[in-house]
Amino acid sequence: MGNTKKTILVLGGSLGALTMNKSILSHLKTIHNNDIQILWQTGSRYYKTIIKKLPNEIKHLVLPVPYI
Repeated sequence: MGNTKKTILVLGGSLGALTMNKSILSHLKTIHNNDIQILWQTGSRYYKTIIKKLPNEIKHLVLPVPYI
């Protein structure tokens, strides 16, 4: 992650993580087109799935982590 880009921190609790994760995944093109970066707490249950679903061209803009 770069220190010159605008950064969005995404936090989802245990009950909200699935909804937040689906929303972020559905907006990856918007993230890419607006040159912003995301620090994304996915929750441990969804972390591996999210990693697999991230397209290569967006991986430099999105940093998923299980917990912060």
